[in-house]
Amino acid sequence: MRKLFILILSLYFSINLNAQTNLNGIWKDVNSKNFKNCYLIIAQDKDSVFVNHYLEYKGTPMVEYGKGILKNDSLIYNVKVSLAVPGWSTAGQHRLKIIHDKEISGMYFDNKGNSGEIKFTKYLPKK
Repeated sequence: MRKLFILILSLYFSINLNAQTNLNGIWKDVNSKNFKNCYLIIAQDKDSVFVNHYLEYKGTPMVEYGKGILKNDSLIYNVKVSLAVPGWSTAGQHRLKIIHDKEISGMYFDNKGNSGEIKFTKYLPKK
């Protein structure tokens, strides 16, 4: 009976977290000084997310877009690069954790086997 109670309680909190999570907006990439003008736009529809990401690596622009899911405190989405930095990957996945309503961070994994840390802070809207 105790296990059933814990399961129901966990399910309630995971559903409640998704209901209260609002990731819609513009997020600023704050990961590295090598990157400039880095913004992630997130459109959230319930537990579905759609993203566009613009960044400049040492002055060279890159654009990627994708879609994924929000589950509990995790945001996972696949990306396709539409404007690549020469030699870089053209697809990958971002796996992020919601730290709080103003910060998300985690890892990227690309189709060339590279991975690394990424971190975003909420830029707009300010509320």
